[in-house]
Amino acid sequence: MRLTFQEGPFALIVVPYREQAIELARRLSHLASDLKEKGTETFNGGYPQLKVCECVGGETMKEQEDKIREGCHIVVGTTGRLLQMLEKGSLLVDQCQLISLLSYRLVEKDFEDQTNKLMSELSKAAKNCVRCLYSTNTNQRVQQFC
Repeated sequence: MRLTFQEGPFALIVVPYREQAIELARRLSHLASDLKEKGTETFNGGYPQLKVCECVGGETMKEQEDKIREGCHIVVGTTGRLLQMLEKGSLLVDQCQLISLLSYRLVEKDFEDQTNKLMSELSKAAKNCVRCLYSTNTNQRVQQFC
């Protein structure tokens, strides 16, 4: 699936910590490479190379914006950096088909305000998108958020 300039992202994965985002982006890129080269039992290679971009604090936003601008299938990021990029207009999610929150921590006190603000911004821009919350815990906060 070849990307054109500024195409995507088609999936947005939100995690609470930058280390998680970096590791998940690395693993997704590795998986995409394996699928392209080796394929699966039912399909013998030739999958398109998926481009995965990470959006985290502690790194220059310009480099991350440039990667997304080149075209990106999947963005993995933290709430704070994703909010910054949405507010700045450098992350466009109108083509996004899936928004996935990957931790119950995103709805706990430390992240709740940012997560609510991020979801509010995403709801305005990514109208026809599936939203998922994956959590190892289902406490009352998680249930209320859902």
